[in-house]
Amino acid sequence: LDQYDENYVTLYEGGKTTRRITLFCADPAEKLAETYRKCRSAVLFSATLTPYAFYKNLCGLSEETPVLSLPSPFPPEHLAVFQLPVDIRYQAREATLPLVANAVSAFVNARAQGNYLVFVPSLAYLAKLSPLMRELLPEATLIEQSPGMKDSCRAEFLSQFRPDGAGVTVGLAVMGGVFSEGIDLPAERLCGAVVVGVGLPQLCLERDVLRDSYEQTYAQGYRYAYQYPGIAKVLQAAGRIIRTPTDRGALLLLDQRYTQAECLALLPAQWSIQRVRTLSQLKDGLRQFWNEPAVDSESNE
Repeated sequence: LDQYDENYVTLYEGGKTTRRITLFCADPAEKLAETYRKCRSAVLFSATLTPYAFYKNLCGLSEETPVLSLPSPFPPEHLAVFQLPVDIRYQAREATLPLVANAVSAFVNARAQGNYLVFVPSLAYLAKLSPLMRELLPEATLIEQSPGMKDSCRAEFLSQFRPDGAGVTVGLAVMGGVFSEGIDLPAERLCGAVVVGVGLPQLCLERDVLRDSYEQTYAQGYRYAYQYPGIAKVLQAAGRIIRTPTDRGALLLLDQRYTQAECLALLPAQWSIQRVRTLSQLKDGLRQFWNEPAVDSESNE
């Protein structure tokens, strides 16, 4: 309370049984800058610190702060990135669920065996996608993130991704959750990931307050509150695939917004994105990458 100033907003949420008042920091930049002034120097580092202007502003850094951007140390040809345009906007999600399920099925079936993670917008979406995936992939091992997973349950989830496992293992998880960052599944423990959507945070009171604050301060309310944090989630999820110089893996981006120049500009420059419009094109591209034989009996999709 003694730090409350113009950078804070008082939020009130009331219900029949629960009421909550929050002193919410809408912009931490000034508080962080105060901390830097007490230090000789500070280094901020992450695999997801782009766009630089966004992080400079929010982290309280001056315009003169030097930025060092290092390219990925891993061979770019080891990661195959595919983009299939699907409408994942909230109002269209129910209608496009079957297409998403079939795309995930085509993605994992392009190889005889392998371990995959599928990142979805929310637990509610996961609950709707799961039964479709079980129907399409009856022989695969399908595991799901659940609400409030304890450490032991998380460890059990990750233990299913064995480097020498036979068949296909598919994990369903929430983008931005415990399995989209901070986990290490090198080599054959993970050979591919599917990202459903562009990672936009869910609408809520705090996020709307941030949007209004950023619009007033930086004239970029939507980008700062929604788009940039969303893309950061996408990059964190994609970063699970390649963990060592010898790893090879594939990434599938499912959302029509990845065709927009504004969105593409936020993705890593080393990604060579292959845009596919049918599941047959997706399978062909994956088989070429994995050097798998084509199946003549398949019909065009």
